[in-house]
Amino acid sequence: MALNREASVTATLMSACEAFTGLPEGADNKFSLIRMAERAGRHFGLSFADLRLLTLYVSYTRAEDWEEGGRPIYTRPVFRTASDLGISARQVNRSERKLEALGLIFRDTRADGGRGFVRGRAEVTEEGAIAFCVDLRPLAVAWPALKRSADAVRAREEAIDAARAAISRGLRQAAQLFAEAFALNPRRICAEGLDGLYADLPQRTPRHRDLPRLVTAQRDLEAFIERTRALFTEMMHANPDKVSDAESVLVSHRYNTKPDSESCKNRPVANAPESGPVPPNGGNCLEKSMEEAGGGTKPILPPERNNLTALFGLDIGDEAQVETGLDRLRTTQVISAMPEAWAFEMQGFGRFSWRAFCMVAESRLVHLGVGSHAWKRLCLVTGRRAAAVALMALEANRFHPTKPVRNPGGAVFRFADIAKSGGLRLDAMVLGILARMEAPVT
Repeated sequence: MALNREASVTATLMSACEAFTGLPEGADNKFSLIRMAERAGRHFGLSFADLRLLTLYVSYTRAEDWEEGGRPIYTRPVFRTASDLGISARQVNRSERKLEALGLIFRDTRADGGRGFVRGRAEVTEEGAIAFCVDLRPLAVAWPALKRSADAVRAREEAIDAARAAISRGLRQAAQLFAEAFALNPRRICAEGLDGLYADLPQRTPRHRDLPRLVTAQRDLEAFIERTRALFTEMMHANPDKVSDAESVLVSHRYNTKPDSESCKNRPVANAPESGPVPPNGGNCLEKSMEEAGGGTKPILPPERNNLTALFGLDIGDEAQVETGLDRLRTTQVISAMPEAWAFEMQGFGRFSWRAFCMVAESRLVHLGVGSHAWKRLCLVTGRRAAAVALMALEANRFHPTKPVRNPGGAVFRFADIAKSGGLRLDAMVLGILARMEAPVT
């Protein structure tokens, strides 16, 4: 049975050698064959050691050997090949057997492993004849099969990237929908078990590239979003007096990763001032670059917006269940109270926006030792914007002259309980920071 299989493989390789007509269409030179084999990689069955060996064999051929009527061959013995690659002769033989089984080379080797020119034989009439070698013509004939494997690898990578983008967008959408629904009716959310499902969601986009696991995570995330959206719509119909834009204005499509997507523009603004025009993009981006502000270390607002409170232009998920004192703070006061690390990171955005401010806050969680569970708990109670201001105040108070904050993670967890009882006063914290900094309070 094994002899029949070996004979079949040999016949196939010999027919491939006979079908050789030079480099295939799409291959510029002999190394194009190697690059295609590298792209096919493990999908075709090639390991790193196999590719090294194949590259060495192709490198020893000449350009004219790959023309029609030529014969690209490798005649050096196994022990020299093993010495060049720094491996054993057994590893060379193992890789050659695999390459031959994959239909990429054809071996014509003596029983003792010798290769090269044979002289002095009766049928040799001139200088010599090639009797034992590694024939590389099947590599050129296998070009279509290698290309199909390379295309399959590329399609798989694109599917993995699409799944990761869907999970990244879905996590943001799930957080916003859950925060809005929890603020509307927390008892109903807990009764439906959505709080437990939300806690089981991944904290961030998975770093692995296992496609089945990514597809499963994406499917579970989309099921959670659909269930939360349906429950939120039902609660909105049952409570028409509670105004919210989460039902009609949601996160942009999960594959659209632009920071300012069309679905986020020109939406109604919560807590907007009664008089005066509504700023573009719902007032979420306060367009004032660092250069226009005179190159200061912190972003500065235009004069006509200095009277805006820190609650102006709330995003979905920023709404708080309790009062935290942000309505008595101005955005300029929050900017003035920012520590140097926050101001430095805000410079990368070029202009101040509350969305960027919340992103900077979340980037400081690891540095301050704040757990994701404590952060989510505070965001659900106070809103994402108030939680960001509280975290900024905690970092600024780490160097308080009399009562420094030594455990920001524990303080964030405790803030949620304090906020539920109505005792969290962010305005007093920020104003106290400004007073110590001797900054003018507007």
